[in-house]
Amino acid sequence: MVNRNGLLEHEEKLVEWLFDQIGAKNEFSFEDLTTYTKNKKNHTKYQQLQAAWKKAVRAEWKEANLYEDKSKYRLLITCLSLVLVPFAFLFVINDLLAFFLAASAMAVALFIFAISHKQKTWQGERIYSEWQRLKKRISMMADIDWQQLSEDERMRAFIYGLGVNEKSLKKKNESLTKMFKGPVHAAGLQTSTVYGFDPSLIIVATAATSNFHSAEQTTAVDHSSSTNGGGSGSGSGVGGGGGGSGAF
Repeated sequence: MVNRNGLLEHEEKLVEWLFDQIGAKNEFSFEDLTTYTKNKKNHTKYQQLQAAWKKAVRAEWKEANLYEDKSKYRLLITCLSLVLVPFAFLFVINDLLAFFLAASAMAVALFIFAISHKQKTWQGERIYSEWQRLKKRISMMADIDWQQLSEDERMRAFIYGLGVNEKSLKKKNESLTKMFKGPVHAAGLQTSTVYGFDPSLIIVATAATSNFHSAEQTTAVDHSSSTNGGGSGSGSGVGGGGGGSGAF
């Protein structure tokens, strides 16, 4: 870590989590992560710092105003669904089964719509559309098209593929990783020179995904067990661990 000036809040939380708590002397490595998570005493702190970082990310996401505030509209739809409930009971009492089923179906449909309805703002629609186009483009992209992208576009595309649970993107990432792990020399040039992209970034991104997933599983299981187990004992140990899992 060279410079901490001008960081956003979620970036500050991430630096505190990785470089201050897990790493040392402004340095962080996956070996540090493995060593840190092997110590069960660190699991609660790991979960707390991760939760603080995720909370900061969510706060920044909310500030971006990607979704319109439809709380009043959703409340109205919820009330309409509840209005149908007494009618459904009246129908079943009077053996009007068809009307009962219709009223129940409408009430459930309205309630599901109310809790799931989210309307994006213009900015949100624009960003969503861009990512959807990128996802479609990546899954259909040939190697020659990949070479024509800028380094920034390639890195964003690869990280996006790592971050979403999309089979086509996972397969594309696997093929790209194999491509960069192929022959080091091509016509006397390094692979990174041929493709205009540093293959170490792919290796780091893939390793990061694997290492943090493993660390998450290790700390989450132990943290959950210690939190639940401490509930029946003295109250001193529960408060410190409660903030970690509560923000997920």
